[in-house]
This record gives sequence, C-alpha cells and structure tokens, in this order.
Amino acid sequence: MKTTILLVCLMACLSTGYSQINLLQSFKASDGVASALKFAQTDGMTGAAVRVIATLGDTTGYSSFIPAQYKQLITVKFDMAKGTNTIWLYDIRGKIQNKDTSLTFVMVKVVGLGYQKFDVPLPEIPDNPFTSTETLPATFMDSDIMAQKVSANNVYTTFKSKHTDVKLQAGGLGMSPGGTFPLGPLWSCVFNSATSSARLICFASAADNNGNVTCISQTTDVEQTDGDVLSVYPNPATNDLFLHIPLSEYSPSLSVSLHSMVGELVTQFPITTIAGGTDVHIPTSAIATGTYIVRYSTPTTQKYFRVVIEH
Repeated sequence: MKTTILLVCLMACLSTGYSQINLLQSFKASDGVASALKFAQTDGMTGAAVRVIATLGDTTGYSSFIPAQYKQLITVKFDMAKGTNTIWLYDIRGKIQNKDTSLTFVMVKVVGLGYQKFDVPLPEIPDNPFTSTETLPATFMDSDIMAQKVSANNVYTTFKSKHTDVKLQAGGLGMSPGGTFPLGPLWSCVFNSATSSARLICFASAADNNGNVTCISQTTDVEQTDGDVLSVYPNPATNDLFLHIPLSEYSPSLSVSLHSMVGELVTQFPITTIAGGTDVHIPTSAIATGTYIVRYSTPTTQKYFRVVIEH
C-alpha cells in the first residue's frame, strides 16, 4: 500500500511523542460522499455514484488493510448521540476504461488535511451483504437521523437497558430491492454486547427522514429455546437450520424465506403440510457464509430472526 499523507502525519506524531493527540475528526455518513466521488474520479472512474456506505464499531474489521502500527492511533467508536464515526467506508460504482467497476475506500478526516482514503476490496469487509448494483440516491436519511430514530425505538431501548455496554458492531446503508423492506435506501445496523452473546439488528428505511425503524433482538448462543416460543436454532448454523413453530404461532398458510441483510430474497423454502409444535428444516449447506434474516410470515403476522451461517 502506498504511503499517504495521512500515514506520514501519523508516524510523525508517533516519533515526536504526540500519539495521544486526536488527529481524526468524526463525521456523518453523507459528509464524505463528495470526497469519495472525487477520489474515484481521480482514479479514472466516470459516472461515479455511491452504492454502499458502511462503518464498524472498532478497528477489528479493518485489520486486513490498515497496518497495525497505525491502528493504535485510530479510535473507532460510533456515536449514537451524533450519528458520527471516525471511519466510514464508501463503495463507488462507475466505469473505468468503459468497464463497469467498483472502487471501495475507507475514509478518515484528518485535522488540517481533510479527507484521506485507504483502498480496500469490498469482499474483505466482514459480513458484507451489499451485492446490489443499484446506487444510492443523492439524498437519503443521514446517519445522525438514523441514530436518533434507532435510539428512540422501544426494542432498542429495552435491549440497552438489559445490556448497558451495547455498541454498534456494524452499520451500512445500501439499496433494498423491496419485499421484506420498502424499495429504496435502507440502513442495516447490528449492535452487540461485550459481556454476552446478545445481538440486536435494526433496519431503517432511508428514502427520507420519516422512515420507519424495525429492531430484532436475539441471543445467539442458545441451541434451542423454550418449546412455546417461535425460534431458530442452532445459531450460528452450518449445514442445517431449524425453525421451531409452536402451536400459538402456527398457520396453515405460513411461509419461510431467507433474506440478505438489506432484505434481498436469497431463497424461499417450500413448506409441506406440517402441524403446530414441529420444526421446519432449513438447509443451509448451499448458502454462503454470512449474516442473514429468516422471515416467518402468516396472513396475520411477520417475524424476523437474524442468523449467522458458517462453513
């Protein structure tokens, strides 16, 4: 990786003993868009448009492309009060030499220098669900509004009261193809607890500032929950996943499907005649490793479960 102005600046601080100086400024998701597009144009891209904006809660997910000697200088923490972070990822789609191309930048904002970038292939980002070729509109719900809406969600506040150390694990804005969530830009955020296996995933429709928020709470270390509770197990899953349907949740018109983290349908599972109190087998051996949503639907209800598939 070529040495950038940012790295030179950070190394200078290390050598002079000023490593504690905060050189990075936090910013919102939309703040870096113009610079990201400019970087893409400098790299020879025409018709550049943003496809994905994402961020992580710590530097773990950036290990593959930020050298270890610099990570100690980068404090990564998503601020739920302001909707800001010191690092954002921008995936840009356009053409280079008349070929469809994607460029992905991890961007920071350095005091006195402005926005700087690290180049990274998108597949290196953990649990990347954003495979759509659609690009984001010019305006969308920014990360500050998203954070406010999630913070006000009843499921989130209940989760936070039980797990006071909750933090954002990963968050991203991409285009939902419709279906589970409305067609258009959609925020997808995963929160976790450092002291338990509890997880919370929240979705926010982001076409404008009035989008609805849906949050799903889940504990991932439970092999099988109480027989009277609609549940999926095991989680994480390898070759097989099961959906337990208690009598209270049963409907002869039920359907079960698997979706990406932005709501894109991965597969629909055929349901044969079953009775309440049974388990539906969901084969996952052919499903790629990643994080997904199981959707359980009846004429009167829809429920969602976050699942991790590992091979």
